[in-house]
Amino acid sequence: MSTRGRAVSFVRTAVLFVAAWTASPAGAADIVVSIEHEGPVTMIRAYARIAANAATAWRVLTDYDRYDRFIPGVRASRTLVRDGAKVTVAQSDDVAVGVLPLRVDVTYDIVESPPDRLRSHAHAGALPELDSLYALVPDGSGIRLDYIGRIEGGFPLIAPVARSALAANVTRRFRALAGEIERRTVVAHRGH
Repeated sequence: MSTRGRAVSFVRTAVLFVAAWTASPAGAADIVVSIEHEGPVTMIRAYARIAANAATAWRVLTDYDRYDRFIPGVRASRTLVRDGAKVTVAQSDDVAVGVLPLRVDVTYDIVESPPDRLRSHAHAGALPELDSLYALVPDGSGIRLDYIGRIEGGFPLIAPVARSALAANVTRRFRALAGEIERRTVVAHRGH
């Protein structure tokens, strides 16, 4: 990559970092997102420090059938198959590709490693595919939710725009998951 290309990539990453930092939901004090576009691949790294326990965080992460209730843009989400640690989930999502709103049917092939890790592979026809890793890490009196995502492939004419749209969608999802973990923790504490 040329010096100019690295500079543009750095600026793009810095802008997204600042946007992610300033757009964090109330209460989720420490959410950081980094997005890097390198040729045909987009990498997303994120973490959130949350005053919650790992059990609550795991319940939220694996509450696939209720994602439509707390993740923006998810119209429907249901578990199709559960076979031990392997889960297949179908979702209908609203994604903005450029200025066009698009409804996308996505299938997630998930491998759960309780109590602290899950991997997923998302595919939706001609759109790029997304490989994700979520990990829950003890962090002081709470947990840190770590995320690594890799977006790649898709129909060549729309792939660059679609990768950017998917990266923005992943960022919204990550913030929503962190916010729901925090919300359920607060509700649980009020109940005691």
